[in-house]
Amino acid sequence: GLPELMLGISLGPGYDPRTDSSSSWFVPPRPGVMSARYREVSFILAETQDSKVNRAFEKVGARYGQPSWGINVDLSKYGKIADGTDHAAFGRTKAESYNEISAKNPNTRYSWFGDNGQGDVCAAQSMLESPTGDLMMAVFIHDV
Repeated sequence: GLPELMLGISLGPGYDPRTDSSSSWFVPPRPGVMSARYREVSFILAETQDSKVNRAFEKVGARYGQPSWGINVDLSKYGKIADGTDHAAFGRTKAESYNEISAKNPNTRYSWFGDNGQGDVCAAQSMLESPTGDLMMAVFIHDV
């Protein structure tokens, strides 16, 4: 599933679970969430350490010897009420969030997982065309 794919990308191609799973030499980065959910009500809808999604990610991390891996709830970004139901606006907001995060972390490499709803395709295009687009290593779009 998606958590397994994201963990595999976070670990990188040199990771060998037979020898590296008990090693503390590397802690894989935890993914953040970019959601169209309105940030103005994120206190109700935000991903938390106790959310079902994060628990699923933590379970995958533990299964692969990475017990501290899960959703980075502090890095997660949300949409704006002003976006309404406009998928292009959702995409712009997600791209703005990527630009903010990537500008602050220029030594980090990113991958984007989205779907063909709620502006993720527009967001990916904007991210790739942004000043920090060269930090985007891969884009995955699920056809829903």
